[in-house]
Amino acid sequence: MLGFLILVAGTLAFTFWYVKRQRAAQAPAAPTEAPMRVQPDETGVVETVSVVLRRQIPPRFDEPPRSWLGGLPRMPDRIAWPRSVSSADPKKGERPLRFVAQIACEDLPREL
Repeated sequence: MLGFLILVAGTLAFTFWYVKRQRAAQAPAAPTEAPMRVQPDETGVVETVSVVLRRQIPPRFDEPPRSWLGGLPRMPDRIAWPRSVSSADPKKGERPLRFVAQIACEDLPREL
């Protein structure tokens, strides 16, 4: 009985994954036109670079991931975790910064 339940759960999970993948493949592509220009800031700089994050479907298992959002960083133990004093509450002193993403810059386009 347990084997049957595992088979049904696996079949349902695969079906949902497959349908989601098909819908994503049929979805319109992200716009490729240049991003809107914004007004220059006080330094006169206008930023026109944009980044589109796309999920790799199906996930690649032939090589370990080199970039990701959230989770934990992959870094040697000898590197000290960055810390900072909050401008909103400096009385708390230095606190560890939050991890947001690990980006392998080598994988980014050279023109960035």
